[in-house]
Amino acid sequence: MDITVELPADPQRLVTASRVIYRRGRLASRTLGVFAIVLGAGLLATVLLADGDGFELLLGAAMAFLGVALFRRYDRAIALGVARRPVYAHGGCTVRLTDAEISVTYPLASLHLAWPAISKVVNTHGLWLFHSGWPVALALPAASLGPTQAEELGAFLSERALLPAAA
Repeated sequence: MDITVELPADPQRLVTASRVIYRRGRLASRTLGVFAIVLGAGLLATVLLADGDGFELLLGAAMAFLGVALFRRYDRAIALGVARRPVYAHGGCTVRLTDAEISVTYPLASLHLAWPAISKVVNTHGLWLFHSGWPVALALPAASLGPTQAEELGAFLSERALLPAAA
């Protein structure tokens, strides 16, 4: 196998990949945010309807503020992660998949991973996610591969037992 893919500089690709990778965190953050907002609004309603004291007013306002912060935390974390990526990663890159390794080459740096360093590969939401343990080492857009390249990659990964078993 020898597949080479050119990926142009595209910050939105990084945002999309980050959202796919950390989607469970988004669900938790948004759920807790909505819960805190509802709780804060309930406390504020108690103050307004039942002549609550200043403590309930302060607690309700704090809970509502915390809920909004939790709700927005995920999107801010993704935006900061993309903005704070290393200088070398601001340009486009070349991804090369061979029988021996995965290599990602930027104009100022490169990364080489031998296949034994890859623990699993998942094809989800239009991305091939190459995991090295828990973290994702590479997110390759599926659309960047041609049909024959995608078939070749799928066969190679199946042969190495890196694709999860079909449910």
